[in-house]
Amino acid sequence: MPQSGHIDIIRPDGSRETVDSSNQNCLFHAVIQATTNDPNDVVQQKAVELRRKVSEEILSKPHKYVEAVKIQNMFNYTNRSNKFKIEAGANEEQKKAFSEYAKGKNIQHIINYYRLGDAGTYKNLLNMEKATPGVVEADHIPPKDSVNKFREFLKNNPAEKLLFGEKHKELYKLVMSTENDKLGKQLICMNALHWDHQRALTSGNSAESKASRHLLTETLTTGDMEKVLKQSLILAHPESSDKIRRCLGTSCLS
Repeated sequence: MPQSGHIDIIRPDGSRETVDSSNQNCLFHAVIQATTNDPNDVVQQKAVELRRKVSEEILSKPHKYVEAVKIQNMFNYTNRSNKFKIEAGANEEQKKAFSEYAKGKNIQHIINYYRLGDAGTYKNLLNMEKATPGVVEADHIPPKDSVNKFREFLKNNPAEKLLFGEKHKELYKLVMSTENDKLGKQLICMNALHWDHQRALTSGNSAESKASRHLLTETLTTGDMEKVLKQSLILAHPESSDKIRRCLGTSCLS
């Protein structure tokens, strides 16, 4: 069964739990996270192991799964609704609801209705009532990956950690708090459309995305939050991201 996008866990009480995954292991991470109480680093390792086991199982016994794959491919070809496809993020029904609402509306009206660009902590934005669930996501500004890598840099460089803590006390506290806040619930986020979030250079595993997050990690080391936020907003903007990709393709940034 195909799977794409991001996956969250819906608990029996109806609450939503975000999956803190990476490297396209979202589905496997969700399975481990939903069935264990292990810390995040252990869940990450088990997700990679589960993915490897599933891959090995299918490759070693293709005859066992070939009919299921044929049926799925036939279904995908004949039924555009893809009812049995594992779809993360906004599903087709939610995308349709958004498209229907957006018809004839001006951009500012859509922004206001969906509260796009609203900022707050990840926890607050996650709990915010959405006009169409799945369509709007909370995008970390700067990306959580950049903050986590900066935290690890400080942990591995005691002298730098001490100096940074003295010069930038509040930022230091926020960065180090992510050690026990793996989902970045207290970090600043901004509401964005699901597909815009996916287009942003701060998301994904492409070489350009990784380089963008590395740049933001490097800027974090300076403690210049004004510059960090400016760079983050540029790289999180889908049109800016597309323009940068085009420029990289034509060497216009060289």
